Amino acid sequence: MSSGAHPVPHALGTGPVRIGPLRLSSANASVRFEVRFLRFFTVRGWFTEVEGELTFDEERPAATSLLARVSIQSVQTGNRLRDAHLRSSRWFDMKTHSHIELRAQRAERAGKELSVLGAVTIKGNEAPFLMRCTTRSDAGVPVEMIGRFRMPRAPYGVGPPPVGVAPWDPRAYLVDDGVNVELRLRLDQ
Repeated sequence: MSSGAHPVPHALGTGPVRIGPLRLSSANASVRFEVRFLRFFTVRGWFTEVEGELTFDEERPAATSLLARVSIQSVQTGNRLRDAHLRSSRWFDMKTHSHIELRAQRAERAGKELSVLGAVTIKGNEAPFLMRCTTRSDAGVPVEMIGRFRMPRAPYGVGPPPVGVAPWDPRAYLVDDGVNVELRLRLDQ
């Protein structure tokens, strides 16, 4: 990773947006998630430790580079018992795999959004993701990039399989297989 270079947004809202290389840390990056539980409740959580790097050039979105490493130790849901359970071998297996990694492989403009195709690695298992990113501006200068995607748990082996019920039975899943993920990057810090 490069030094802590700051973003280079376009001056006073004119010209293309250029960011980075921007060193990501817990001060300017956050990862949040939500998942349905028992089909009626939503469990929300976040990770407090993120590191990585972002490079983005609006004129050359295909050259976008993103690497985010998220510490599993830092998972928070507002419930200490649940947090410990998420760190266990049945879920994230923190003792063997200390980080989740998000890596962009390609990006392209899709209207006002940026579509980022990449891979997420959890517990040594890698699967693709497609993240839709928008940029929030203040007085025409980009200050935050927000990426959202939905990912299944199954390809990563995260969470126990349902017990005693056929896998095609929707009642089998106490915790939904699909997890909504949001990556927020502050561009002005």
